[in-house]
Amino acid sequence: MAVILSIDLGNTRLKWWLEGPDWNDHGSIPNQALESGLRGLPWGMIEWIRVASVRDPSATMAISVYIDSLSSPSCHIDTVEIQDFPAALSLPDTDRSQIGVDRYLAMLGATATHASCVVIDAGTAVTIDIVDGCVHRGGYIVPGLQVAWQALVTQTDRIHASTDRLYDAKLGPGFVTQACVDHGVRLALVTLCEAIISKHAGAADHATLVTGGDGAWLIAHLPDGARYAPDLVKRGMDRYFSLRS
Repeated sequence: MAVILSIDLGNTRLKWWLEGPDWNDHGSIPNQALESGLRGLPWGMIEWIRVASVRDPSATMAISVYIDSLSSPSCHIDTVEIQDFPAALSLPDTDRSQIGVDRYLAMLGATATHASCVVIDAGTAVTIDIVDGCVHRGGYIVPGLQVAWQALVTQTDRIHASTDRLYDAKLGPGFVTQACVDHGVRLALVTLCEAIISKHAGAADHATLVTGGDGAWLIAHLPDGARYAPDLVKRGMDRYFSLRS
């Protein structure tokens, strides 16, 4: 078995998984520290690199060139390409050029075990996609907790708050400005997710899977039965390359 490095290049951080006969590790690197963070990986042992990116083409190319400079000459580098999306997940009404690779991979990973599901990826942006019988039926994109909080604080002169308690559990009304902001941002996201789950995942054969950096916080506020799947994009990447081979 080859030593495989899988990379998910997101808006705020790079997530990586390393697999092989003597390797089973994963981690993440903030985008502002990619060069130093990537140097610490065991490049001499890596035989296959798989990259999925939601960054703009110039940033993706820059990272790809850097990865190529670190890897051995015999190492093979593959990228997830929108035009190569496999038929296992149908996109009849979805513009492929307008759907993020991470959204597609999360759905592809979810449908390996659940043909009908709501897939929530709670990251810098929160994407919510509805899949019915392995057919994409549309979705939603809203600001993540940090982005929503920053938008409110930076665009409102008299609101000054700290993110220290942004990930607390409270959703009820606040009595000081910071609490009102924090609780409101949390409640808005939770209420939206609950409404979509109630409408689209009510049947017994419909699952709700949650992934992304804020997924562990969000899952605690969602209805029983919603499952936290932190490696959902990685699962989708595994399936993508398996179906493409």
